[in-house]
Amino acid sequence: MAKKTAKSVKPQAQENTKTQNISEKEEEDILKNLIPLKDDELKKAGIPYSAKTLYRWHSQGIYPSIFIRIGRRVFLNKRQFAKKLLEFEQEAIRREKALKDKIKADFFATVLGL
Repeated sequence: MAKKTAKSVKPQAQENTKTQNISEKEEEDILKNLIPLKDDELKKAGIPYSAKTLYRWHSQGIYPSIFIRIGRRVFLNKRQFAKKLLEFEQEAIRREKALKDKIKADFFATVLGL
């Protein structure tokens, strides 16, 4: 007859103290910024991407900061999405300025025969 071994009992994880200190208003604000990855919800929120595209990004680890997974559902964090768009815009402006500077330098080098 096989011996029965006692299963080890794991201590319950302590809850994060930050989540305990969130007020109801802060919790509502957080939840307002989460958009389910459904085409109608995304369209209503003004997100220009389809749910399929965003699911693909999430599964491939593209821009992980804009997604949050709760259980089996994936949500888009609207606040993080807006920050990411701002980063893209700033990068585009920086690249445009660099390109203009290069074009000017090339033009003057050609005109001056350098």
